[in-house]
Amino acid sequence: QAALDDGTGLFTPAASAAPAVAALREHAAAAGVQAMGVVPVAGPEAAHGVLAVGASTARFSQRERTLITDLGRRVGRAVALAEQRHRLLTDTVLEVTFEVRAGSVFARAAVEQGCDLSLEGVVPGDRQTLVFFVRIAGAPADGVRDWLHDHDGVVSVRVVRDQGGEAVLAVGVAPGADLAMAVVSHGGTIRDLSAGPGGERVVAGVAPETDVRALLDALATAFPGVSLAAKRERARGDETGQRDGASLHDALTDKQAAVLRAAFHAGYFEWPRESTAEDLAADMGVTAPTLHNHLRRAQQKLLATVIDSDGGCDPDTPWPDTRQ
Repeated sequence: QAALDDGTGLFTPAASAAPAVAALREHAAAAGVQAMGVVPVAGPEAAHGVLAVGASTARFSQRERTLITDLGRRVGRAVALAEQRHRLLTDTVLEVTFEVRAGSVFARAAVEQGCDLSLEGVVPGDRQTLVFFVRIAGAPADGVRDWLHDHDGVVSVRVVRDQGGEAVLAVGVAPGADLAMAVVSHGGTIRDLSAGPGGERVVAGVAPETDVRALLDALATAFPGVSLAAKRERARGDETGQRDGASLHDALTDKQAAVLRAAFHAGYFEWPRESTAEDLAADMGVTAPTLHNHLRRAQQKLLATVIDSDGGCDPDTPWPDTRQ
């Protein structure tokens, strides 16, 4: 759990005595392990467990640490891809709705600030965080921002737009801080989120074979009082958003899709722009050149798809004469 919370993994030169790897101590001793590395097996949106590597030497070199951490990411991406393919090949999806009145970041924000929050979109951030674009109504945006900024579970927050009665905030949330984060860590995909004075409501999609009772029990360990408000199977053909998301991921890499979604929700394509590339880079925990690279490549791929399918320009429909 410490490796999952840290997001980058743990490396110890004394596996037999390290508290962080106590659960693996017996296996380490039997195998003659001295140094041990434990890194997250994480996909773009959720962690799937940890990868533990033992060595008979006293410690790992920096290069070995980098390679082991990268292996955890690669395994996580492979698991995420396999799960995505499985969901796309399944005719139905299970939609579950959970509610909680306290403990979760957005539930507390809504209650203490007297506002309503609704989800605009969510994208992966840095170190297993998620960036939620939430619409705020009923309270000053600056006040909600300041409250979130002082909350331990929030790693970043900024006002994307403020139109007086309504505002949109980009909120980076750490693992375990919000009910939605806990659902994602157990393999769910967030479809909707809302919060108000009565608490928080999270709608998620999970695999049809998911043991919902076990999932609820797991969520209750971190958020006592959480309840299952609804559960239903939906035909894959009814999942318009899922079909759009699947086609998007077919054309783009996970990082390109995430950056493109973040840019859309943050008003990067509005005129005038509501967020700069530097704002987006800070939200997602990457450098501005990296973000520009992913964004340009994503735009190029989507434009190529649109233009190739358009059939070209009709020579009989010239540009209109705008001089008059």
